[in-house]
Amino acid sequence: RATAPMSKAEPLNETLKRATASTLKAMSQKRDLVVSFARGQSGASYSGEAAILPEPEPEAHLKTKDILRLRGQSDALAMRLQYHDKALHNRLMPPGNDARSVFNALEQARVEAVGGRDFPGAGHNMAAMHEQAAAPFHTVFERDPQHMAQALAMMARERFTAEAIPEAAETLIQLWRPWLDAKAPGQLDKLAKALPNQADFAREAGMLLKALELLN
Repeated sequence: RATAPMSKAEPLNETLKRATASTLKAMSQKRDLVVSFARGQSGASYSGEAAILPEPEPEAHLKTKDILRLRGQSDALAMRLQYHDKALHNRLMPPGNDARSVFNALEQARVEAVGGRDFPGAGHNMAAMHEQAAAPFHTVFERDPQHMAQALAMMARERFTAEAIPEAAETLIQLWRPWLDAKAPGQLDKLAKALPNQADFAREAGMLLKALELLN
């Protein structure tokens, strides 16, 4: 009697895509979310009811750091979809490009901090993602305004989650922390207390922006 041929094992990158998409839908509580993967995609994006994530490398080239980065990107998007009110955010959005960049970065830090408490595994993935994303900052040795939003977001995450600043960004933060402490002492503490409520958090973010002279 002939035996049926054994089914070929699913490639690791395909298993990763399937598991990542399933986790994103579950954590965001959007079971009907359409999740796709695209080459050349540097991060996660979302529009309507569709999410796009970076296409993972083929199994032969897939490294642990790649898996952690993809999971972190997916988890960060899930936190945004789960804990963020887009209409409220847009209504409270401040004017000015610099103010908006900081406001957006702080709100993302908020949803990740709140979500990381509810999903500790996701918190670990997002921390690994941020560690990798900070790598280019190891060559930064002056306080450049183009890095302001990222630096403030790192200090906010540090305060909200007790995570250490990524090693590659330590010099960057040493450049920005005295400036923040001088202009807005204690304001990160106020933001941390407002984490559960997006509207309260946005108001405290506005106070921070005024203290930093990014808002009139």
